[in-house]
Amino acid sequence: MIGLLVLTVPMLPILVYGLLELKRSRVIGTAISLLTFAALAFIWIPGVATTVANALQLGSAADLVTDSWIGLVTLILLNLHLRMRRHMQTVTALTRGIAIGTGQTPENLPGPSISRS
Repeated sequence: MIGLLVLTVPMLPILVYGLLELKRSRVIGTAISLLTFAALAFIWIPGVATTVANALQLGSAADLVTDSWIGLVTLILLNLHLRMRRHMQTVTALTRGIAIGTGQTPENLPGPSISRS
């Protein structure tokens, strides 16, 4: 029972994260939520996990749970990458707008002086 709880507790915040992500990105949020539900089912119903692992030729149910965890981490990293990329595009657009609006190059902008030797 303790082993099941040790494996379940980290999955619950990931499930909440996946459900909250549904508002921002349906595809990523749905994938994270479904994979988390599947991983929880594999943890709590070992017979199903063993059957699915044998069908996928993974060896054991523990391998299936580990592969589910790796898939979840990969999806979360993909989501973070997409968010960072969107933020960088916003920063780039803002920087371009400021540069075009002021008509100054970075060397001509007021700021700390850099002594060149």
